[in-house]
Amino acid sequence: MHYSNSAKIPYINQEFDSFDDAYNFYNLYALKKGFGTRKSSSNKSAVTRDVIFKRFVCDKEGFKKQDERDNVRHRCNTREGCMALMEVRMKKHGKWIATKFVEEHSHDLDTPRRAWKHRSHNVSHKNPVAMNLMDQFHSCEMGLSKIVKAINATSGSTSITA
Repeated sequence: MHYSNSAKIPYINQEFDSFDDAYNFYNLYALKKGFGTRKSSSNKSAVTRDVIFKRFVCDKEGFKKQDERDNVRHRCNTREGCMALMEVRMKKHGKWIATKFVEEHSHDLDTPRRAWKHRSHNVSHKNPVAMNLMDQFHSCEMGLSKIVKAINATSGSTSITA
């Protein structure tokens, strides 16, 4: 399968129709660049309790707390203190705006073949047919929510993000 490594790069003041569009955009960018993502800190409105701020980070962001208990299954530490992230904030008109973007990683990025193994890139991303469709839709500048709906409709999945 031919794989395109070109990805649209997020930028400050980039506008998204919804929170899901913002996350899907960053997750697709991460997939094409060779890293996984996580949803990190958020803030809620004091009045409505709706999320109004969210930080999406590289899955190697931060450091894991050491657990000294005896009956703990010790797993590999994948955190390396990476500072790559994108922050989004909801504006009054309901759109989401990218307010911060850090592109630099403190670690080597994976190849496209290995990028699928990150938790944020689930089963739909592992399907070469679905990925080919995503690449075609993305190159035609199809909106992210429409790409997600089209891929999910063909794969029977309820979501392409973890």
